[in-house]
Amino acid sequence: MCSFCNGDYKKFAGRVSKPQLIGALQANIFDRGSVQADKLVSFLTDEKNTNRLRKNIWGEGVGVTSGQIHALVLMLFAAELVTLELANGAKVGSKDIKFKDVHVQLAKVSVT
Repeated sequence: MCSFCNGDYKKFAGRVSKPQLIGALQANIFDRGSVQADKLVSFLTDEKNTNRLRKNIWGEGVGVTSGQIHALVLMLFAAELVTLELANGAKVGSKDIKFKDVHVQLAKVSVT
């Protein structure tokens, strides 16, 4: 059974509101397509906006650790909800890829 189905994810990322998470990702983070990989965690933390996103995702008055935020990001990758891409396709196969060159985007779902 997957960690979502059996509830184990709560040990790592805490209880999250799935509708609020999806809404936050779509409206506040990926509204322009993709974001730099190193910015994703800071967008979820959202300290500039008094932690509004964090409160929407985890709930008002809930203490959230940086480990829970990082666990949520890893879960997004594991669930294939987000993917990585290189901002500059010319760097594919290069040894000169820097963290700022890597972008995160919502995964594209194809209907068959």
